[in-house]
Amino acid sequence: MTTPPASPSAKVFSPVKLAESPCQTQRGNLTGAPRKVKDNVAEIFNTVQKWNKLHADGVAVLRKISQDILPDEETKEQSKTTMEALRKNCELAKDVKDKMAVLVDGLATVHGQFESLEKLDKLNRTSGEPIFLTWPMSLFVALSKRVYSAYCNQLALNVHIVESVAFSTKKSARGMVEIWLYQPCVDPIVNFELECALKETGFT
Repeated sequence: MTTPPASPSAKVFSPVKLAESPCQTQRGNLTGAPRKVKDNVAEIFNTVQKWNKLHADGVAVLRKISQDILPDEETKEQSKTTMEALRKNCELAKDVKDKMAVLVDGLATVHGQFESLEKLDKLNRTSGEPIFLTWPMSLFVALSKRVYSAYCNQLALNVHIVESVAFSTKKSARGMVEIWLYQPCVDPIVNFELECALKETGFT
């Protein structure tokens, strides 16, 4: 009896084994570069969450400031009361801005750590080899740079808003609130890439 010929698909295709993340294959805690990369990605994510909280606080304070700005028909007695409220809310806005600056400094530190890890990676590993599943170290460096640059630019814009809003007209102040709200310097793709990095490093 003759053996039937193998189907074309059996000759062409063979099982493919995908690489597994060190998060899945390594027993116990991660060590070395994978541990540091995962910690840094988590630090970026946590920093962005803190920024988002401050961002919401800032919107609320700026809206109060825009309401406190005096119209021309304000009486002298009303002016005194409103100016005191304006002063207090400006102090709150400055506090939000200062806390945002601390967070951006932290993002700069993380980016510097990724650059150092990349230098070590080039010395100790094959260039371009994935740290986890598909991302080489260079992609983590690029991500940290984009996140830092986006929030650094947004911080500069927020500083200008905080320093200018109390001296603007009501109409201009409302415009500044909208600019703060929509964060034009933070492209949504940055946060999408951060979500990808979380999945790449094993966070679910």
